[in-house]
Amino acid sequence: MPIPTVGGVVLGGVTFNTDPDPYEHQNWKKRATVFKTIGGGQVIQDFGLVQVDNTVQLQSGQAQFIDEVVRASLQTLYATKGAAFTFTDYLGNQFTVFILDFKPTIFKMGGATGPAYAATQVYHYTMSLQVISIQKLYGVTYTGA
Repeated sequence: MPIPTVGGVVLGGVTFNTDPDPYEHQNWKKRATVFKTIGGGQVIQDFGLVQVDNTVQLQSGQAQFIDEVVRASLQTLYATKGAAFTFTDYLGNQFTVFILDFKPTIFKMGGATGPAYAATQVYHYTMSLQVISIQKLYGVTYTGA
């Protein structure tokens, strides 16, 4: 029996059962260089934020799980060579992403075994997504670089 879906995160048409925790949707390192000068000064070259430098990190917290159906669907997306997917979240973000990494880890409940157990397997996971483009950031059409 699948876990009821209450999540607000969708990747490639697959809705996560629960929202990730922690969820880092803006791991966005600025393109900048700082040069130290003689006499204690500095010169900063700031090239701003570039959308392809953003990554998204998701993982399940202690009480968040994905079920077997979601795990299998995400595994299929991850295994698809060279594919990009639409990613949306409960903050109004919409990105086109590439799945860099997906690691599901089974969570064994009690002493359950056998076919009935297989149908109720749940997983913790970690996932890293490389942003290819940003369509919306916090619900607003993105017009940046």
